[in-house]
Amino acid sequence: MPRVRPRCHLALEVNGNEIPEGAWKILAAVEECGGVEEAASALSIPVDEAAKCVRMVEEALGESVLRGNGLTETGCELLRTYRRIRDALDLFVRRPYKVPSLAVDAVIIRNGRILLIRRGNEPFRGLYALPGGFVEYGERVEETLRREVLEETGLRVVSHRLVGVYSSPERDPRWHTVSIAYLAECEGEPAAGDDACEVAWFPLSALPPLAFDHEKIVRDALSLLP
Repeated sequence: MPRVRPRCHLALEVNGNEIPEGAWKILAAVEECGGVEEAASALSIPVDEAAKCVRMVEEALGESVLRGNGLTETGCELLRTYRRIRDALDLFVRRPYKVPSLAVDAVIIRNGRILLIRRGNEPFRGLYALPGGFVEYGERVEETLRREVLEETGLRVVSHRLVGVYSSPERDPRWHTVSIAYLAECEGEPAAGDDACEVAWFPLSALPPLAFDHEKIVRDALSLLP
């Protein structure tokens, strides 16, 4: 990887060349939209301006960051580096005070059974839990619900219903995490993925020990069922 150094105003130096924040936003749009023209349209800027910013990055890098309708692997890694620095800057400089993390959990019930994952990572490694995860910056919680359920179980959420908001500072041993829980109807057949090392259906009358406060979430969800 090239030498990358953060600047206080969120430009980054690539091999000694300062790349402004706007250029990184264009690279992100190229990755998301599938091309320079599409990125320019999404950002409502002229195509030649977007292309100029891409060339600026390539000249600093010494190689192309475009491949087909997206970014090269080097371009993707460069963008990931920018995002990590941006998020760290946002957390420790722009927001130096502590704030809770935001997560979602999904209660998925079919035919009197509930779908649980067995956690592959700490905390509570090896225990069963509801599918779910952290909300990413710029993401709606409903989008997080769909993404996390798909990543961890392979299922696609087709509808959802709010169960409740769980905000006890002690519910996650790592840090203060607020979770929004949903009853989710899904389609497909489950398969473990992401940090879930196993996914399985359990009778509602015979639940295993659950991580976090997921037993309470399940009880609250069941109280909403007819």
